Amino acid sequence: MAVILAFALLGLGCEEELRRPERTGLPVPRATRGYILISIDTLRADHLGLYGYPRPTSPFLDSLARRATVFEEAYAQFPSTLVSHMSMLTGLYPREHGVFPPNSVLPSKVETLPEVFQRNGFRTAGFTEGGFVSGRYGFRRGFDVFNSQERSRKADRLIERTFRQGGDFLESLGPQDRFFLFLHTYAVHAPYDAPRRYQDLFWHGPPPPGAIRPAGPALNRWDLTGERPPEPVLDRLRAQYDAGIRQTDDVLRGFFAEIERLGLADDVTVVITADHGEEFHDHGRFNHTQLYRETLHVPLLVIHPDADAPVRHGGVVQLIDLAPTLCELARVKPRGRTSGASLALRIGAPSPPSPGTAWGETLGGERSVYRGEHARLDSLLLFDPPTDDWLPRRVSFDNHAGSLAFQARSFLEPRRLTVRREGRMLERITLLPDWALVQIADSGPGRLFLEADGCAEDPEARRREPVCHAFQVRGIRLTRIELYDVAHDPGQLRDLSRERTRTTRALLRDLLAFKPKLVAEVSAPPLDPALEESLRALGYIQ
Repeated sequence: MAVILAFALLGLGCEEELRRPERTGLPVPRATRGYILISIDTLRADHLGLYGYPRPTSPFLDSLARRATVFEEAYAQFPSTLVSHMSMLTGLYPREHGVFPPNSVLPSKVETLPEVFQRNGFRTAGFTEGGFVSGRYGFRRGFDVFNSQERSRKADRLIERTFRQGGDFLESLGPQDRFFLFLHTYAVHAPYDAPRRYQDLFWHGPPPPGAIRPAGPALNRWDLTGERPPEPVLDRLRAQYDAGIRQTDDVLRGFFAEIERLGLADDVTVVITADHGEEFHDHGRFNHTQLYRETLHVPLLVIHPDADAPVRHGGVVQLIDLAPTLCELARVKPRGRTSGASLALRIGAPSPPSPGTAWGETLGGERSVYRGEHARLDSLLLFDPPTDDWLPRRVSFDNHAGSLAFQARSFLEPRRLTVRREGRMLERITLLPDWALVQIADSGPGRLFLEADGCAEDPEARRREPVCHAFQVRGIRLTRIELYDVAHDPGQLRDLSRERTRTTRALLRDLLAFKPKLVAEVSAPPLDPALEESLRALGYIQ
């Protein structure tokens, strides 16, 4: 870390401010009678037509975008359902609310968005599909009606029931009732098991040879191999994922028709978003664990009844902006502070892109910053795994010295470890379960790659999740920095960290200075058996 800090401090000038959306002279859109927040779990923005996807996954959402305010660069703060939804409903960064998997509970000191609405006289209802959006984590608070359906491994898909419950709540409202409704669905999340009629829209013929079962545990097991599946296998998984989006799109069409039927369309504000995206080996993994754009870039649409023309904003915004935005739109105030910034003044109002910054993190030592400014959009990712972690088969890091020396050992049994520098093999050694010194006299500065010939599962971790344990090192920090010009390289394929050193230093300096603090102590009671089974069905635990 000392090397990172020294590298960061080489930059000149004052530290950049953490930018928030600018205020304008435009009025906030009128307050409506009701507010509906819809979260489509695991929906990556670039698989929707309104974000440029060529497959017909979202015809209804695309039509909504023609009368909605669309935020083109909205980013989640954490690639996990529990953490991201808690940030969405509190307006706080993950390290501020402190609710992390598998069993943390939001402290009572932190007020949630439904609690704000309830305290201000709104009728409130939440219908979720369980798992990490269950009441036991604190999501039940503030709802007059809360129904969390726990999906078992044999249960049917719940999306139609979820939105039907939302429609029933709307129908139960009195003519003067103000309301807040939260709807959450796992219909896009693994397992990708949309009905056959949707699957057939995106895949014709039998599965390809070596097809992977489209469920979280099977995808996790494939990641243990460290290999990239054949392209037809990836295409099949993307098609099955897209089928879930298309089913969700049809359900949304029916739900909006119900809003029209009930006469609420002219007096309700609807927000549609996702907690995070999904990975299809875009950067070497499945599911959603990394901080690349396929995981953090999410859709964000706001449909206000007074807006009848499309508005698109290109500035960077964050999911923590949702809570303050809905509060300002409804003219209600939270008791505590939020770290997000209200976007209310941008709803229905065209404006040039405002400077914006989005922060992301994982529990495994990864952090990211996405910054948009003056038609530029850059992202910096910092990989800094804990020094005592067992490592998977492959790991890369930035070496700043001419030589390399560290201690290493293998997990359980001897393994071969290959050391490469950008395609050239430097050393191949045999690691034993006992610590041994590894020395490479002429490694040279640059990106180095360590690759073991296999891995094993930690017997103590098998019940939680499959973990690839290959080797462990000490005496060296396996830190890596990546910089991408997202505006011209949205897939983040070309690392520019050693070409654009000034931008790298500036963003790294800001990332290291960004240190959100816990608002209140968090409790962690054990999981009950029903919730544990639901989390297994979703692939979160094994």
